[in-house]
Amino acid sequence: MPSSSERDRGTAGSVPPWVARVLSLLGTILLGLAVWFVALSSAITAQKRVEVAGEGGLLGTLGQVWVGLAIACAFVIPFVIAMRRRSAYLTWGLGVVQGLLPLGPVMAFSLPAFLRRAHGAALAGAIALHAAGVLLFGAIDARGPSRETSVVRMFTAGTGLPHEAAPINLSGAVSLYVLAVVVPVAIGLTRRYRDQVQESRLHLAATQADLADRGASLGRMEDELTRLEEREMMAREIHDVIGHRLSMINVYAGGLELAAEEHPDLAERARLVREASQQTVDDLRSLVQVMRDPAARRVPGPESLADMVGMVEEVLGGGRPLSSSVMIDHAEAAPPVLVHAVYRILQELLTNAQKHAADMPVRVRVVGGPGRGLEIEVGNPVSHGPDGAWMAPEGGPVTGTHAPPSGGWAL
Repeated sequence: MPSSSERDRGTAGSVPPWVARVLSLLGTILLGLAVWFVALSSAITAQKRVEVAGEGGLLGTLGQVWVGLAIACAFVIPFVIAMRRRSAYLTWGLGVVQGLLPLGPVMAFSLPAFLRRAHGAALAGAIALHAAGVLLFGAIDARGPSRETSVVRMFTAGTGLPHEAAPINLSGAVSLYVLAVVVPVAIGLTRRYRDQVQESRLHLAATQADLADRGASLGRMEDELTRLEEREMMAREIHDVIGHRLSMINVYAGGLELAAEEHPDLAERARLVREASQQTVDDLRSLVQVMRDPAARRVPGPESLADMVGMVEEVLGGGRPLSSSVMIDHAEAAPPVLVHAVYRILQELLTNAQKHAADMPVRVRVVGGPGRGLEIEVGNPVSHGPDGAWMAPEGGPVTGTHAPPSGGWAL
């Protein structure tokens, strides 16, 4: 929560710093002069009362000491208030001194800053102490018969010579009391209310910002729930429809494998179809699990690079001419990201070879290891057309200026 000085600096944020410092210095000087004038004029009138009373002996001595202390405090208090006017101890101390010495309502100069921060009993006690101190000072001061012996008569009795007796103007005395008590209390409470309003606005702004953040979070959660529902629906459709069809392919391939016992080549191909469909079902289940719970992700595919040979045979199928050379050092130690990347690259290359050159032999070469990287090469020969031109796998002539290396396609 910002302090009163921070709020004051925030209010004067548009004023240049040097202007703010000059204004603050001028305000401090004016405050000190006002305190000095009130305290010194009150002490001087008290001294005149002691002189007019003409008391001798101990009472006269005590009166002179009383006035001397007041005059000394009149020169010290302005500097103390200028330096520490926000101190609670200073405010309480001025309240006590105000009731003991003829210094006038000096507590009024630090009371607004105190009331700005005080709460409960401290606030009520400070107001009561100041009101009682001003009332006591006025009662003692009114004992002076003339303007030069009474501050109250000086400001309320109208014109006349200072040493002449002057009546007290009751309405003027009440006005002085209101000025000395009600005005500083009203200033302090007004500033207190303004600070509370400012704090309420800051709290409201912080609450609105927090609500905006929570609203944005709720929006993101709603979007995430929508995506989860969509993924769940897609996963359910994939599992129910595609999974069912793959399971039927697996069943039919198993039946074909059993029925083709007398045809080993056909039985081998049926076995590969059955195993491939079963593996596809397993991969599909893993993908469905990822769609339903992305945090529990398991990438389908081989567990290490040592399974590359099995994957090559699985993609191409049995009975096709195949030349493979897989030499990978420390294949089991390869990280899962590398295993997945190599698996997808080989899968794409072999699928293209199967699609576009179904009857052509395929050459696969994978070599490498830690510190050397991996080299992946997949190639197949091309056929020649009637006029001797190279033919693309689809049967069209090859265009371009460069012939396929070694009489075939390689990547």
